[in-house]
Amino acid sequence: MKKNKILLLAVLLFTGFTCFGQGENIFIDLEFDKDTWISNSENLVIAPNGAGLSGHSPKAMFTSIAIPVAFESAESFITVSFSSRGLGFDSNQIHFSIRSKDNEGWGDWQPIHQSHEVAPHESRFVSQLLFFDVTCGQIQFMVELSAGQKQTPFVKSMSLNIFTPGKEKGTPVKTKQSNNYKNDCYCPLPDFFNRDEWGCPDGEEPSCPSPSYTNVSHLIVHHSATSNTSTNWPGVVLSFWDYHVNTLGWCDIGYNWLVDPDGNLYEGRGGGNNVKGAHFSCANAYTMGVCVIGNFMEDEPTSEAKEGLIRLLSWKCCDKELIASALVYHSPTQLTLPTVCGHRDANESLAPNACPSGTACPGDLFYPLLDEIRAGVDSLMGLPFCGGFAPPANDNCDLAQDLVYSPDCEFVAADVSGATPSGLDAPDCSGYNGFPALEDVWFSFVADTTAMGIKVVPSEMFDPVLALYNNCEGDELACSDMGGGVGNMEYFDYNNFIVGETYFIRVYHYGQLSPLTTNFEICLSNPFLYPYANFEASSTQGQAPLSVDFTDLTENVPTSWNWIFEGGIPETSTDQNPVGIIYEEPGVYDVSLWVSNENGENKLIKEKFVEVDVNGICSPGGVPVKVFPNPTTGKVNITSAEKINTVQFINQYGQVDFRLIKK
Repeated sequence: MKKNKILLLAVLLFTGFTCFGQGENIFIDLEFDKDTWISNSENLVIAPNGAGLSGHSPKAMFTSIAIPVAFESAESFITVSFSSRGLGFDSNQIHFSIRSKDNEGWGDWQPIHQSHEVAPHESRFVSQLLFFDVTCGQIQFMVELSAGQKQTPFVKSMSLNIFTPGKEKGTPVKTKQSNNYKNDCYCPLPDFFNRDEWGCPDGEEPSCPSPSYTNVSHLIVHHSATSNTSTNWPGVVLSFWDYHVNTLGWCDIGYNWLVDPDGNLYEGRGGGNNVKGAHFSCANAYTMGVCVIGNFMEDEPTSEAKEGLIRLLSWKCCDKELIASALVYHSPTQLTLPTVCGHRDANESLAPNACPSGTACPGDLFYPLLDEIRAGVDSLMGLPFCGGFAPPANDNCDLAQDLVYSPDCEFVAADVSGATPSGLDAPDCSGYNGFPALEDVWFSFVADTTAMGIKVVPSEMFDPVLALYNNCEGDELACSDMGGGVGNMEYFDYNNFIVGETYFIRVYHYGQLSPLTTNFEICLSNPFLYPYANFEASSTQGQAPLSVDFTDLTENVPTSWNWIFEGGIPETSTDQNPVGIIYEEPGVYDVSLWVSNENGENKLIKEKFVEVDVNGICSPGGVPVKVFPNPTTGKVNITSAEKINTVQFINQYGQVDFRLIKK
């Protein structure tokens, strides 16, 4: 990501912003080698090397001009950070403050502290990350200078980064342990929000062009030194990425993982397991950095945050065969440190390559609790299956449970609680295909006859998917996912078994989340001869009014039919092959079919099956229409519209379709 900088002019006129992913940035450079940027001052001299003390004055001060803050989509909060260049940046000689203005006027001046994430330097000051309410309309800085024994302080410039995460995109979805972090450890990686879910501009791809990896021996605990409350924790994580990349100048967020006060886990630096971060005073090799979000100088982290941290560290200790409370030599700092330690533990380092640091991270009230965290990790790792449920005996295909054929369907009880992913993609019949199935269990049997039926009856909140294979490599023969949702049985008949051959059955819960109830029953029996609902339509897309004929394709001789036509006239039918269903209003509609015979019933819902559009016209108003790109690819990105008077997206019916535009 590149910065777009804006240099403030004598009369501050600012209307632009830069979008990174979901967020928006305002970048401004203030130069203090002239007084254009200064609103008022005392005992100040302007020189080529910046603003400094006048004559023999022991102190000086100046305030910047008021800086407008204007975003298109600020909803949760606004952050401000900056890097200042100059001379004599000693903590006793220079002090920065900030205030903000909302609808009620200017607030009080607030001191700005040096970032605890970078080493102090006499010619550079990097601010902490500052949070403001979305009602903030202007900000202003005050700089106070004091004479020192070594050199007179000067402030030459300030590079501001004003940021908002933008509009909240809704509730993020947690990720199960992915291939980036997959291992055979009995302590699983907790579910987490991946980089795409918290809005990283680079998504799941690493932001660093060539990530480095390390052999982790120490797990470093941090605090963010920011607010302990928020309504948008994914946005807070995105603001950390922006601060690290666009203010500190790093290639990616520094932390490997983050934990919010609710105990939710967020994937940090891109690159997967053992990627080297930037968080431990220039001594990042052999470490994994975890930031617990909040300021723990005066408050302790929540019990949920500590529990989430313990489970994450337990996974990593298990992954690398570490003992949380052990003392281990860390060569980059040349210190012997506990496996789980705090950022401030690097303060004592005298290693030539380590950054000088005086950080209090992870906070005065959190650092003493690290003994409790270490004990919690060691205790959890000592429990069977890391305090979780033991995987079922038939968790893997090679340990599949024997299933015995019974003509009258004698059910066998089973459960997916504690099951782990087998790594095979979901079967073709599932609407959630293309993704690895999660808590799946396996059954096997030797075919006694060429035709048999397989049925699964789930518990109340279990949505089963049922698949048949002729081996453990995923060669699928048949599957069932009829779309009824939780609590609805799945079944199919298969008529091509080879007597004496071994077959495998796989059962799992639909989707990426764990089921709320995990038990089910399964049987292998004679063919059920249930009807298998299916249908086709004479047309599934067109302009209103659209007339559609439906043809029943149900197998196994159904004797009754019940149709529901969302948005159609009529809305229902009991005909086998309804004709002349009229759709008068534009929209996208579901069609449902319930069928039955003497053996049972079945239903099928085809979602968004019929699409009805309004009448459109080609070349509206006689204005020439240019097809771009030609031939079309279905997608076009417009990055600048300075020379374009009108942009319209016209679908295959000639209508202007604003649904095709994604800003």
